[in-house]
Amino acid sequence: SFIALSVVLFLASSLFILSFPLNKTLLKNPFVWASSGLIIHLGFFASIFEIISQDGLSDLSLDLAHERFLILYIVLISILMDSIAYFAGKSLGKRPFINNVSPNKTMEGFLAAIIATPVLLFLSSQAMFEFSAMKIIFLIFAVAIFSVIGDAFASMMKRVIEIKDFSNLIPGHGGLYDRLDSHIAAFPCFILILNLL
Repeated sequence: SFIALSVVLFLASSLFILSFPLNKTLLKNPFVWASSGLIIHLGFFASIFEIISQDGLSDLSLDLAHERFLILYIVLISILMDSIAYFAGKSLGKRPFINNVSPNKTMEGFLAAIIATPVLLFLSSQAMFEFSAMKIIFLIFAVAIFSVIGDAFASMMKRVIEIKDFSNLIPGHGGLYDRLDSHIAAFPCFILILNLL
């Protein structure tokens, strides 16, 4: 339930991201902050718990030597999306993408990442899943989209409270949450789709 609620919240938040800053007053509401923060984090930790629990993934179609490897795999989706989008955006980027919440993102960077990430991960991990090729590519593609939504959602919330980073813990990168924002959205999406498949 927590995982599904978290995925639904991230889907709904994409509408807020697209319409920002028109909804800034609503997003400043303490109830919205508290409830969305609670749902997002419960979904993330429920996903982690399902992965590391003894029988959490035993019924799913996975061929893993160690089920905790899945944590690294999901993190890799977000990292690839972020890295490919950054480098492609720097070299090819001309048109802004969701610049109302994240002005450095470009459409070219996003498109390069959303095409390259599923292809690269599919080619390197096809044996890991007992699904058809289309299902595996769909799973990676959906999680890649959610990692972008998670990153944009965190950027939007920083704009709501008018800060650049959540903290100064990592010089040049912000705080721990600045590094985790895309993963917090990717994990519930991955586990929910995996359960549905």
